[in-house]
Amino acid sequence: MKQAVKIGLLAVLMLTTTSAFSFELGGSLGYNLLLEDLDGGGLPAIETRVTFGDAADSIRFGAMISYLPIFDYELNTGFGSYSVSSASLCFMGFGKMTIPSSPLYAIAGAGLHMLSGDGSGSNLGIMIGAGFETPIAENMTLDIGARFHMILASSSVKMLTILGGINYKL
Repeated sequence: MKQAVKIGLLAVLMLTTTSAFSFELGGSLGYNLLLEDLDGGGLPAIETRVTFGDAADSIRFGAMISYLPIFDYELNTGFGSYSVSSASLCFMGFGKMTIPSSPLYAIAGAGLHMLSGDGSGSNLGIMIGAGFETPIAENMTLDIGARFHMILASSSVKMLTILGGINYKL
């Protein structure tokens, strides 16, 4: 595992020495909505990502780490109150396709959801989404988008995450 990480970092370092290859670091805050229960409202979500590839290409690749709270309920009974919650720490690889001459993009990925709380464990998951990026400074863009996450478990979990954040081009 450590060798694979070292080889991956070396390959990325070698690719960054070419003028066409670029990195983009991003971070977003937003709300995660459990689609089976829309009455509960959204819970705060966080996404960090790195995107890399040829800056001139419309298709780029990357990796993201997201914290996605799934639910957080407070149950009040005659015997007291109980808190029931679950969240996912998601590690995902993705592809991002930008529509030429447009700020719009589509994104799709797959990865691992590490579940905590009452549904603890790890499961595979997929994600599709869309959004738009608009420049706000020389090396920065405002990124607003939505992602549909589906955790592939015995009882699949479907979530919609609405995010806004900043991307910084290195």
